[in-house]
Amino acid sequence: MPLIYSIIAPLIIISSVAVYQGEAFTAIETARLLQNCMLIAGIGTLLQLYPIWKIGSGLPVVMVISFTFLVACLATASQDYGIMVGAIIVGGCFEGVLGLTAKYWRKIISPIVSACVVVSIGLSILNVGVSSFGSSSAYPLGSWQNLLVATITLASALSGGVFGCSPITSFSQNVGLISMTHVVNRFTIMFGALAMILGSLFPPFGAFFTTLPDCVLGGCTVIMFGSIMMSGVRMMHDAGMDQRNTLIAATSICLGVGVTQVDGFFNELPSFIGDIFAGNMVAGVFVVGLILDLCLPRDHSHYTSM
Repeated sequence: MPLIYSIIAPLIIISSVAVYQGEAFTAIETARLLQNCMLIAGIGTLLQLYPIWKIGSGLPVVMVISFTFLVACLATASQDYGIMVGAIIVGGCFEGVLGLTAKYWRKIISPIVSACVVVSIGLSILNVGVSSFGSSSAYPLGSWQNLLVATITLASALSGGVFGCSPITSFSQNVGLISMTHVVNRFTIMFGALAMILGSLFPPFGAFFTTLPDCVLGGCTVIMFGSIMMSGVRMMHDAGMDQRNTLIAATSICLGVGVTQVDGFFNELPSFIGDIFAGNMVAGVFVVGLILDLCLPRDHSHYTSM
C-alpha cells in the first residue's frame, strides 16, 4: 500500500493544477495518468531488482514517483502539461548521463551538501502538504469539514507509527523505506511491483483513487513531507556539524530559501537566473552549498577563532 500511495499523492496534487491546451485535467485523464505511472513504476522496480545487462542495480530499490521534483512539476504543469512532459524527457536523459558518469563526479558532492539539499526539498513542498490538508472540492480552504477529515487521516497515520507499522515513508529516500519497513528481500518487493503492474491494467482501480479528497491526501503528506526534511537533518548530524559544515548549511539554506521568499529579487539580473532560482529553493541551496564546500578550507585550524 505505501508503494501505491507514493504514486497517488504526487499525481493527484499535480493533476489538480495541470492544464493541457488551455483545459484542466478531467478525472478520466487523471485516472489514466495514474495507471500509466503504476505500470512504469512496476516495470522500473523489477529492472532494479533483476538487472538486464547494465540496466538496474540488483538492489531493493523501489522506483516510484519522487516528491523531489514536485515543486518543479507543479510550476510547469500549471502552464501546460506538455511543457512538464518535455522537461521530464530532457531531465531523464540528463540524469541517465549523470548515472553513467557518477564515478567521476560523485566525490565532489559532500555529505553536508547532500543533507542541505534534502532539507530544502522538504521545505519546498511543506506548503503543498498544508494546502492539501485544508482543501477539498466540496468545501472551501480551511473549512472545519476539511480539517476534520485531514485530522482523522493524520491521527490514523500517527497511530500506525505508534503501533509499530509504517503507513507512510519518504520514497525520495529508498534508505528510509528499508529502515522503516525492514524489508530488503528482493522477492518480497517483486510482489509489490507486480501488484502495481496488475493494478495498472484495471481502469476502475485508478478511477477509485482519483475520488480521494485533497484533505485525505493532506493528512498523510504533511508527515511524508516533514519526514523528508527530517531525513536531511539526520544526514546533517551524520555528516558532523563542525564549524565548517555549520557555515555551509547555514549560508546555503538561508540564501537558497530566502531568495524565493522575496518577490522581484532577480528582476535586475538576466531572466534565466530568475527562472532557475526564483521559485526553486532546492537549486539555490545546492549551488551555494557546492560552491562553499569547494572554496572553504578543510583545515579546521582556520575556524578555531570563530
